[in-house]
Amino acid sequence: MIVTFEAGGNVPPALAVGEEFRARGDRVRVLGHRMQRATVEAAGLEFCAYRHSPTWTPHAHHTTWTVLTMGLEMVTHPGIGRDLGDVVREDPADLVIIDCMLLNALDAAGREGLRHVALFHTCYGFFDGSFRRGPFGIVPRLKGLGPRRLWGQADLALVCSDRAFDPAGGRSDDHLFWAGAVHDAKTAAVRRMPPLVLVSLSTAGFPGQRAALQNILDAVAGMDIEVVVTTGPAIDPAGFHTPANATVHRYVPHSELMPSCSAVIGHGGHATTFRALAHGIPMVIMPMSAVTDQPGIGKAVAAAGVGQVVSKASSPERIRGVLGEVLSTDGYRDAAAELGARLRATHAASVAVDRLSTLIGSGG
Repeated sequence: MIVTFEAGGNVPPALAVGEEFRARGDRVRVLGHRMQRATVEAAGLEFCAYRHSPTWTPHAHHTTWTVLTMGLEMVTHPGIGRDLGDVVREDPADLVIIDCMLLNALDAAGREGLRHVALFHTCYGFFDGSFRRGPFGIVPRLKGLGPRRLWGQADLALVCSDRAFDPAGGRSDDHLFWAGAVHDAKTAAVRRMPPLVLVSLSTAGFPGQRAALQNILDAVAGMDIEVVVTTGPAIDPAGFHTPANATVHRYVPHSELMPSCSAVIGHGGHATTFRALAHGIPMVIMPMSAVTDQPGIGKAVAAAGVGQVVSKASSPERIRGVLGEVLSTDGYRDAAAELGARLRATHAASVAVDRLSTLIGSGG
């Protein structure tokens, strides 16, 4: 059983692991929000909906305070743990894979004596760093749901990220297992002329996101490039001032665009970032939220020499200059190509299931 919730980039690694288990003949169920049913069933997995979840509207446009309070309620509300307990008592599971942010579910799994794994969909260094030291660590600890304790009591901490990219990747700890970054890239992107640039800032609605998108559109006006902007469900694509060389869509599959992209402007979400890097595409990272992994991902991208970071309040002139440098500098392209080749060499979901299967087979 996989226990997850709709928070954007946390879902694809969980479903990829589920699909790999199913391909090997296992039965896989996913416990999540009703809005996830179509996505889960499209992956060929069984779906169970939460019955006691708190209010969760991730695709609405919220203030920073609402995002924070709603998120804290989501990861600590006892209803999530109650639902997990009810489902596995009615229909037991050999292994429960739980999103590492769902501290309520991890707590319930421990109390129920379930064999379970904490799944980290981005760098472990972020979760054991700014996440644990910030509101999402402090408030849960006050409620008896300390992240380190709950991650530690799981049978395994499964990290679906690239170990060399992770600030915590140098740790020697048998409880931690890096499977690699989950992505769907099969080949390196092939540059075309004029260059194609994809812009995608998040499926969630962060404050300042619409203004940032407009600044990007103003920045690319007149550049000899083609730009495709995807806004996601939280931002209405109508109403932007769009230059002749750009189009704005609510949704276009990134898997259709990235094989011919020359650069991606992203928010630093782990899923989008590693999909681009696995294609060997250099990036401009514009973090939308300081309380997520986005700033850390941006720093890692810059440190790896595969892109640059700009503030979401950056002027069109600043964005234009940085994008032009990333597009025209061989060093960014070469570093991204090298990293992409390494990422494509690992099928992370398969590596993860190989390791998880040993837990089931060994009985612990």
